[in-house]
Amino acid sequence: MNAPAQTPRKLSRSARRKERIAQMGRKRHRVLLGAGLCCCFAISMAALALVDRAVAPNPSGAAVFDEEVRAVLRHMRSGIAQQSLERVVPASLTPAQCQRELAPILAAPGDPLFVPAVLLTEHLHIVALAPVLRTALPLPDPELDSLVVRVLDKLTPLTDNDLHELMACEAPAIKTAALKAFAQRSQTPIPMLADALCDDDAELRAASLATMPPAPPPELTDALARNLETLPPDRAIEGIAALALCPWTERGGSVLLQRLREDGDICDQTLLTLARLARPLDQPATVLAIAQDGARPLLTRARAVWCIERTNTVVAPEALTSLWPEHPVLDYFAARVLLAANRPAGAQLLARILRHAEDDDPEVEAARLGARHLFAELTDTSLYADPATWLQWADSQPALAVGVLPPSAIDLGLPGPPAAPTEDGR
Repeated sequence: MNAPAQTPRKLSRSARRKERIAQMGRKRHRVLLGAGLCCCFAISMAALALVDRAVAPNPSGAAVFDEEVRAVLRHMRSGIAQQSLERVVPASLTPAQCQRELAPILAAPGDPLFVPAVLLTEHLHIVALAPVLRTALPLPDPELDSLVVRVLDKLTPLTDNDLHELMACEAPAIKTAALKAFAQRSQTPIPMLADALCDDDAELRAASLATMPPAPPPELTDALARNLETLPPDRAIEGIAALALCPWTERGGSVLLQRLREDGDICDQTLLTLARLARPLDQPATVLAIAQDGARPLLTRARAVWCIERTNTVVAPEALTSLWPEHPVLDYFAARVLLAANRPAGAQLLARILRHAEDDDPEVEAARLGARHLFAELTDTSLYADPATWLQWADSQPALAVGVLPPSAIDLGLPGPPAAPTEDGR
């Protein structure tokens, strides 16, 4: 009697179970559909971002770097990394890829990644970025000016027009770097180099002297002499020094003679230039008068005597044995002149140096050491031989047959270039 009543209950449970299964299926479909829609939306947004990056600049103007490029640039900010770019820059970075990424940063010199970007541009030799680099000049830092000009010349060698443009800049570092680039070439820009050697800026003059070509033409001598004829003494030292590296011309010799009549460092540099040219003096009396002028500094007088030796200029022996006031340094250089001419009076001057009272003056001690070297050379004895033997030999008025004298034991040095003015003008 109870069996027929149980059948409807079993069917009801089965129906409910099927309904639950159907609901779970519908829910699963809705979840999958939602996930699919989210994925499609994410993919669409990523695609739109890539399109925006390719066709539109960042509104803020900041460069959007590829993660790999950014990591390399940050690593390159280390000074050690800059010296081993081959290890820092992966082979996967191509010039084409980096050109797109580096252009915005090269156009913003204030960015902290500017220097690494310049170095990476040089390392990968991205010629297309040269115009962007050129627009960055001039920069607040002179070292950056030099770096950018050097990289520009490496990317695409500077032309004559480029040189004219860079030399017209007010920044001395740009002018200096441009001159250095051209100094390595066969054709030197003569007028510009002559002007730079006489520029108002002391650093540019010094840098220009350092970029002198190994064999300058006579045209540089005359162009430089033309500038030096009216140049104030404090701006003429580098130009006078440059004449020692130039071939002799009449105009160059004339300006050197003119500068000999001045006092101070300009006269010292002129004497050293004449000595290094090693050409017989046209007017030896002018140089001898400097050596005999007791009012001039000791080293100026010594440089004048050394100039007479180096130029093989003949002067009367008594003119060098009576330099007053006497000093062992003057006697040393005068002795060299006389010994080179095989004059026994030179040995007498060496003896006078050794008889000079010993003191703590380093110049006197340098002259004594130089005299010992010459005595040892002339008598074929040891540097530490008994000085009495040398003095006796010198007093005997020996016949001399001196060949080439050993180098001077006293370094006369160069007069220092004028100091660049400080911010307060001193």
